[in-house]
Amino acid sequence: MKKVARMLIAALLLFLSVPLITVAASDIPKPQGGELYVQDFVGVLSNSEEEEIEQLGQNLDNATGAQIVVMIIESLNGQDVAQFGVDVIRQYGIGNKEKNNGALLIIETDPTKKGKRDVHISVGQGLEGALPDGKLGRIVEEYTLLFLEQGSINDAVLSTYQVLYNEIAKEYGWDGELVEPKDPAEDEGFSFMTIIAIIVIIYLIYTITSNGGRGGGSGGSRRSSKPSWYGTGSFGGGFGSSGGRCSKGGFGGFGGGSSGGGGAGRKW
Repeated sequence: MKKVARMLIAALLLFLSVPLITVAASDIPKPQGGELYVQDFVGVLSNSEEEEIEQLGQNLDNATGAQIVVMIIESLNGQDVAQFGVDVIRQYGIGNKEKNNGALLIIETDPTKKGKRDVHISVGQGLEGALPDGKLGRIVEEYTLLFLEQGSINDAVLSTYQVLYNEIAKEYGWDGELVEPKDPAEDEGFSFMTIIAIIVIIYLIYTITSNGGRGGGSGGSRRSSKPSWYGTGSFGGGFGSSGGRCSKGGFGGFGGGSSGGGGAGRKW
């Protein structure tokens, strides 16, 4: 009789725990139609940037079965980003079902949470060897965070995606063309060409003023000069330029992959 009572109590406790587990599940947005490797719920990326990422993602997927997805979301609303990443990979099914080789870059953009926003990279079990937590942490620090601190979410997304793309391609020995990730150091301070341009401008101003304003025009065509951080790289577009959404038909779905909790992240 006591044995039966214990079994009934255990069954009751299990039954009561189910609603608690359901409540604790992450609040995950539905995948956007017409997009696969880019889930930009804020509208940060331009069409050309999205298309570049989609092309890289598709090439890697076709060659290795691995899938890299970037999710840009305004707020996690207090959810734990590591668990959120695991749940997104599982619910979306990012990566190959047998290999569990999906990767997910999450960037939170809420302007009211400056210094407390999350950036995190989650990976499936199949990529934990190629992308251990320590390496992911360095990628976040050396690429993602540096661009975010410079005020460019676009470059943070693009450069991080490129680095992950290269690492996974090398892991599978894929002989496809690697890409050159944009270096955050290139955007710090004045570039060499900018310094030259400043010297030329100062010289021209001095020449004009010393001649009393005569002979200032050279008749040549003028070229506009943009800072080195504006619109650089092969992706085009600047910070915050959404440019509308690109349409690629209905949502095609992922490969059915899962995650065991590997990943690393920081606050910004």
